Amino acid sequence: MDVIVTAKDIAKAGGILDGVARNIADHCPDSQYQRDIYGYLDQVRLYCHQLNITASVKAKPSPTDTMDTVSQRIHTHSHMHTQLTSNICIQVL
Repeated sequence: MDVIVTAKDIAKAGGILDGVARNIADHCPDSQYQRDIYGYLDQVRLYCHQLNITASVKAKPSPTDTMDTVSQRIHTHSHMHTQLTSNICIQVL
């Protein structure tokens, strides 16, 4: 069940990232950068929402699911979150 906890932790961190980055975007003087940041943050929200759903559903594992399947899904979402975070940081800097 560590995978489920990790998914929830990643989603929570994404929510924190969303709040901080939206605050930065609100103060961004360039409207194009602001729109770009908001676009990336919409994706972050989507992935965090998907992670929360996946964690909730996988908290009650099906008899056919293996830990490898669940771990792979979490790893994929984590990788997407990392990519989005790095893209947002590049846009902000």
